[in-house]
Amino acid sequence: MCRSAAASGEESQKPKLRRLRMRPRDPDPPDLDPTFRSTRREAAVIFAVWVAALLWTVPFCYLAGYGDTAWTDTVAGIPRWVLWGVAAPWAAASAFALWFSLRLMGDDDLGEGNPDEDGSPEGAP
Repeated sequence: MCRSAAASGEESQKPKLRRLRMRPRDPDPPDLDPTFRSTRREAAVIFAVWVAALLWTVPFCYLAGYGDTAWTDTVAGIPRWVLWGVAAPWAAASAFALWFSLRLMGDDDLGEGNPDEDGSPEGAP
């Protein structure tokens, strides 16, 4: 039946699909709040450090803690692979977080809260 309909010159009833146009996305649209931009940048840095620690910890612990070449000797009672695969990245990430929060993170003014009916800020006694 389709063949005869196409042969007779009738157009098929299939819906036409529109092409989606993909525009390049602006990484920092101008209408965003500066506090939001700053927070997003800080979150990206912290996430990148977390990924770096993950990419060090998991492969190192797998390669050094298992198999024939396991680092089973101890340092202060802790296996070497745990010291360098878990404790060292944890200490480095903690030191970075402390430095980052004290030196690089900004304290932005969020404005005043919405006043209640009596004029006091929300949550005020």
